[in-house]
Parts: sequence; C-alpha cells; structure tokens
Amino acid sequence: MFTIFKLDSFGDIVSVLPDGTINLPRIGEESAKGKTIEELKKTLIKKYKLILKDPIIYIDLAYTRPIRVMITGEVS
Repeated sequence: MFTIFKLDSFGDIVSVLPDGTINLPRIGEESAKGKTIEELKKTLIKKYKLILKDPIIYIDLAYTRPIRVMITGEVS
C-alpha cells in the first residue's frame, strides 16, 4: 500500500509487476526490483519532491504473491 500524508488522491494499492516495476500517480513507472521498502521510499521521496513540497510517504507490504517454481531433472 502506498500513501502520501494528507493526499488521499495519491494513495493506492499498487502491485509489483513481473518485471519489478510499479506504476504510481503523477510519476509513472518506477523500478522496485531488488530494493527494500526503505530504499524504495527514499527513491519515491526524491521523485515526488519534484512536484510536492516535503512529501511524507508511507509504504506497507499489503500481501505477498506466491511464486511457483517447477524443477525437472536431477536436483541435489
């Protein structure tokens, strides 16, 4: 879940796409691949500072998506 303090129109539940990107209001696509929540938060604060004065951003992990892996052949 993504929210900006006192700006409900910017908040939303966003999904990380299979390529590791997320789509956010006003800034568009941003890569979340390989980043922690804190690293992503810092990146988004920098981006939103271009259009907002001192944004306070909250990011929470709403749910995890199961990943299915199929292995064929010999595995040790």
